[in-house]
Amino acid sequence: MSDPVCPIMHEQTADNGWDVVPIDFNGRLVHTHVVPCGDLKRHQLDPTCWCQPVQDDEDPKLWGHNSLDGREKYEQGEQRPN
Repeated sequence: MSDPVCPIMHEQTADNGWDVVPIDFNGRLVHTHVVPCGDLKRHQLDPTCWCQPVQDDEDPKLWGHNSLDGREKYEQGEQRPN
């Protein structure tokens, strides 16, 4: 049985950090999402989000979302802030 699609949208905040959001379905952990806060577009807490989240190699229930504002490139030292 495949995991259900989660219709929950991540709530935007003014912070530019990251949220770690566990998703439970009928009492069992389905996914955990690492989602950018205050991004330019809201994220769906689900592997089919518009940002094409990446599944973690070591923990297949962990999904890392990609930001529209490119903050991960800046945080990894690949670009300078505007």
